[in-house]
Amino acid sequence: MKNKMVLMLAALTGLMVLGTPDLAQAQYYGARPAPPPPPPGFIPRHNPYGYKHRPHFYINGELTGLIVLSQQLENVGALSHGAGFGLGLGVRTGRWVSIEGNWTFTAHDEIWTDPNNGITTREIDSHQVQTVTVDMKVHIPTWGRVEPFFQVGGGWAFYGLSGYSPYYDSFDYGYLYVSGPTFSVGGGGEAWFGPHFSMGAKLLYRGMYFGESEFPIRVEDRSDPNKPESYGLTPNSNFISALSVDFFAAVHF
Repeated sequence: MKNKMVLMLAALTGLMVLGTPDLAQAQYYGARPAPPPPPPGFIPRHNPYGYKHRPHFYINGELTGLIVLSQQLENVGALSHGAGFGLGLGVRTGRWVSIEGNWTFTAHDEIWTDPNNGITTREIDSHQVQTVTVDMKVHIPTWGRVEPFFQVGGGWAFYGLSGYSPYYDSFDYGYLYVSGPTFSVGGGGEAWFGPHFSMGAKLLYRGMYFGESEFPIRVEDRSDPNKPESYGLTPNSNFISALSVDFFAAVHF
């Protein structure tokens, strides 16, 4: 019995020594130095908007305005600035990057001058431009509600008649008769109103190139009224250079 008590006492003493290495170190080597104080003005806190940076999916809708900077479209009068809307689906991969698939539609007036009498005509909302793109956003993470970003993307653009008749104030039929590659680059900002809803705005430069018409269309050559009707765009260079001003809202999952 005495031997058992001695063994138990020795084991308990060993556990106490092993469990208090700091006390042992302080006894033989002195106490460890205290950690340095925080810098002046430092207030420990957590990011109240950290939910922005979680990986997740989202959908967005936008109102868009397309400001035409320059254009070359054969057999078509000058396109006015346009307005429309768009839809998108995206995924945020983390703090820095989001990938989106976006579709936009804008309606434009056609403005042309009759070479015979010099009268200028404006056909309201008679033409349309559509884009389907894959875009990448590079976010600048912040601790606040608003977060800026840069955006770059590319895809395919479509151009054609909207089907709207300004004479009868009704839609008849519309079709897209030419398409080509497009790209965009720019940036914007996004304000969060909780984990599941945000709103923002962005400004993008858009370049669109169109080749020859994909199928014949009957278009009057207004540059020479004596020529027969032509068949839309030719293989010559046809393009639209524009600024896109977009206001969007997104639902995050």
